[in-house]
Amino acid sequence: MQNNRQATRALGIDKHLAWLASLAVVGWASLALAADAGKPKDAKAGDTITAAGILTTDGNVNSLVVLTDGEEAPAKYEFGGGFDKQTLKGIFSVSRVQLAYIKDGDRRTLLKIKKETPVATGTVTGSVVFLGNNAFWIAVKTKDGHTDGYADSWPPGKVSATLKTLHKGDTVKIKYHTDFERHRIDALEVLPTPAQVNSPNAAAPGQAVKLPEGVQALRDVEYAKVGAKSLLLDIFKPAAPTGKLPLVVWIHGGAWRGGSKASCPLIHLTGRGYAVASIDYRFSQEAIFPAQIEDCKAAIRFLRANAAKYAIDGNHIGVAGDSAGGHLVALLGTSGGVKDLEGAVGDNLTVSSAVQCVVDYYGPSDLMKFKGQPVWPKTDDPHSPLCQLVGGLLNEKQDLVTKANPITYVSKKAPPFLIIHGNADNTVPFNQSELLVAALKTAGADVTLEVVKGGGHGFNPEQTQRLTPLVTAFFDRCLRGVNATTGSAGQ
Repeated sequence: MQNNRQATRALGIDKHLAWLASLAVVGWASLALAADAGKPKDAKAGDTITAAGILTTDGNVNSLVVLTDGEEAPAKYEFGGGFDKQTLKGIFSVSRVQLAYIKDGDRRTLLKIKKETPVATGTVTGSVVFLGNNAFWIAVKTKDGHTDGYADSWPPGKVSATLKTLHKGDTVKIKYHTDFERHRIDALEVLPTPAQVNSPNAAAPGQAVKLPEGVQALRDVEYAKVGAKSLLLDIFKPAAPTGKLPLVVWIHGGAWRGGSKASCPLIHLTGRGYAVASIDYRFSQEAIFPAQIEDCKAAIRFLRANAAKYAIDGNHIGVAGDSAGGHLVALLGTSGGVKDLEGAVGDNLTVSSAVQCVVDYYGPSDLMKFKGQPVWPKTDDPHSPLCQLVGGLLNEKQDLVTKANPITYVSKKAPPFLIIHGNADNTVPFNQSELLVAALKTAGADVTLEVVKGGGHGFNPEQTQRLTPLVTAFFDRCLRGVNATTGSAGQ
């Protein structure tokens, strides 16, 4: 809890102001209570009264104190003979509660109590703060203009995977409860931004992207099977393609332990005559590295082997991915022809898994170089995604760490790279892209680094809009031989 308090103070939100904030943020919730809740009703002695309010002190052996909506001062509620003290579990000071009680003069006898789960909708105002023990914290500005802090569930884990991917400007809907002067997140939903709502491809995060008109989707195509688990991908292409289509494969992020192929952001490329695929792969909680890269290579082999079936040009395949997906596409790019990473997944083991170009959005390249950087993933924390990827602390798994590093395999033979990274990323340090760019340049490979000034782990709509033409031009040059300046095909 001390870590939580320090994080709150660091962002300028005093714990007493946070308590007042909880009243402002959740006070509206009493308006939506059932008809028999809210302000205490006038009642005769012995009648059951229902109300809602804020618990101001933890319950003791015989009573608790609640500031009830509509009353100016907290009141003491004594436990009745039939009161079940087990219902107090998980209810702490500053929790918002509903209660039923009997009033006899000034004496109030508590019959039932239930913790509320209020909802706050607003905009993330800054970077996600890592609290330690795999827990996170964010500040959210709600529609009424009030800013408050919301911490990970405790123990953490229920919403951590989503929480740690947030960045400034995201719109979120949070169901939470309050205990120990902290708002604890029970459920977290990331809402589309205004730009996404107005986009023809608008979709809620984690859900299938809305297809542009004239695009065919082939969903849940099995590219391999490992034991009883089917490895699936989606393919998007023009409904009436003319000739073979260059292919771009999207590999999602999620710390190698989450994410989905459903939210592919590159489907718009189908309008320029591309086929686009989006793949799923095994997570680190299912199998540690190299399972992830073996699955990705199996997907490339499958798509190349079935190029004619899907109207794909198997000689022109590019890849793109973000975060953990950026790591995997970078590894696909640098390790083409490295037998030690090919694995034996799928039925097309004699087909090449090489790719012709790579767009790496803020992917890790040298895992040990996370050490000492101002980011939350640590090299010596067993709960860190870095350690979970290799199945142990990094200094105890150095051979496997080296094997997992894209930088290990850099050579002049690497395909063209476009690496995009925000210099304010608090999840994957900016040095990861700097290191990979320097290695590729030293080897004589074709590499471009695009720095997003002030960009975090993920980009806002304005930053994304600026980057889209750059990425498209890169694919046009590498996969279609189109000059970005003249628009003509190269010789």
